[in-house]
Amino acid sequence: MNRDETLAELEVIAERLARPDFRKLVLADRCDQCPNGCAQAFVRVAKIIDGKEYELLFCGHHFARYEPELIAGGWMIQDERNKINAKPMSGSNFEE
Repeated sequence: MNRDETLAELEVIAERLARPDFRKLVLADRCDQCPNGCAQAFVRVAKIIDGKEYELLFCGHHFARYEPELIAGGWMIQDERNKINAKPMSGSNFEE
């Protein structure tokens, strides 16, 4: 893949993440790395590979562990770690 193709793929994901209708992470979103999805996800990363979009969800702990590699690998990041320890509202879908 050449540089222009890579930039075009990053732009597609960046535009999707920036849309006002793009879903924020909620209490029901679970970390893909935690056993049995035991932790809430606060970070979504996305990347287009061979024309297909991939998405991973991370808790704060696992994102911190993989952050340098994800950044170096060109993954787009939706980081909502500022919500960690925020008191959730009634119901299962905490949104700010």
